[in-house]
Amino acid sequence: MFKELYVFFEKWNNKSTEHKFIILARIMSALLTVFIVLVIVIDWTDIWGMGNKVWHLRFFNHFFVDSDNKFNWIGITSVLAIISLTFTAWDSRRKFKADLISKSRIKWINEFRKIVAEYLQQVSEYWLLMAKYNKSDERGKNELFLEVNNITTRLQKSLSLLLCQ
Repeated sequence: MFKELYVFFEKWNNKSTEHKFIILARIMSALLTVFIVLVIVIDWTDIWGMGNKVWHLRFFNHFFVDSDNKFNWIGITSVLAIISLTFTAWDSRRKFKADLISKSRIKWINEFRKIVAEYLQQVSEYWLLMAKYNKSDERGKNELFLEVNNITTRLQKSLSLLLCQ
């Protein structure tokens, strides 16, 4: 029995949030349907004499029976409104969290894109300077050495930024 429960919860944890939401919505609608049908069946058929007992429960009487002992649909409507309010609050919190995450990711991608573009530009500058450095004579090499050293330092900084992202 515990193995089946473990397998069930493992499968549940692997499902996406949208899939979990759909399953929970179906369960809630099925439970609500069963409740409504059960109330109607008990009222119409008075199964096992339970109709009278159910109708006279204080909780049930307060929410679902009017002064003429008729079923009050306003009670069901208020229960549905509470369920809907709860679901809406949960769903809006979920959407807010998803929006926050997606905005953060977009911001990170834009920053990362700038760093990569800068790095690639510096790499191409480095290779151009190295080509000039290798083709130049001894006097030209002394002049280009500082530029090569400068671009190498900037490349190391950009590479560090890339690796930290």
